Amino acid sequence: MSISRQAAFQLELAPGLPFISADVTQLRQVIMNLITNASDALGEHVGTITVSTGAMQVDRLELARIQPLEDLPAGEYVFVEVADTGCGMDAETRARIFEPFFTTKFTGRGLGLAAVQGIMRGHHGAIQFTSAPNQGTTFRLLFPPLVITSETAPAVVQLELKDHGKILIVDDEATVRQISVEVLQYFGYETASAESGARAVELAAAYPPFDCVLLDLTMPGLSSEETLRALRRLDATIGVVLMTGYSEQDAAQRFGNIPLNGFLQKPFTPYELRRHIQTALTQIQAQRRLSATAF
Repeated sequence: MSISRQAAFQLELAPGLPFISADVTQLRQVIMNLITNASDALGEHVGTITVSTGAMQVDRLELARIQPLEDLPAGEYVFVEVADTGCGMDAETRARIFEPFFTTKFTGRGLGLAAVQGIMRGHHGAIQFTSAPNQGTTFRLLFPPLVITSETAPAVVQLELKDHGKILIVDDEATVRQISVEVLQYFGYETASAESGARAVELAAAYPPFDCVLLDLTMPGLSSEETLRALRRLDATIGVVLMTGYSEQDAAQRFGNIPLNGFLQKPFTPYELRRHIQTALTQIQAQRRLSATAF
């Protein structure tokens, strides 16, 4: 997923939301599609893309208006919202955006929205939107909350536990840094971020110890390999999860015999990021325990 460098990216994630039942691959596809469209709508202009989550009460009249082919029950719905400050849509475009094969590439709207609507129907949910020329566009995905049973409750309790650890995020793209910081803080981690390898080394020296580094493969200036070597000179047990758009094999070849704790393929979901960090921290904690008993 490529986001315009003119776009400021904001996350507004509400804590303690009800769980939903969703196909992760389809949900990621929908959200990425909406973010890409929002970026296209900004074009070369400076603007903001905001992804937010929350819960809201929706009545039957509103549900019938936005999803007339489904008899959706009124009540609480969990939402994911993607809003932009881009070019917006006129009335003619708004009336057609969910038509199959309709697209307005010059405004970045319409592409794939029929598929988005179909996916939401498959999840027994709905999609709201508001838009006006030069006033931006907001899409809101509505999902029914998951009904917790004795079978699902143990998994829910496990997911609600907060994580612990101090993570350093290193990437020259501000959007990647911001998203990673907000996601990891949401899950309970302490974070710091750096826009370059040199800055990462400065932070690691000034504010030790960090448990793990989330490191981009390709950065200007100090390379990722040089950055990791410098960080390991400061703390030999610091872990690293490598972020890359390349294949894991290509990335591993660049690092040779330098031990790594994981590869995170871009683009990634919040839960993929969390899972890789959790795995890395488990390895690091085991290594530190062995080092402590050796002495």
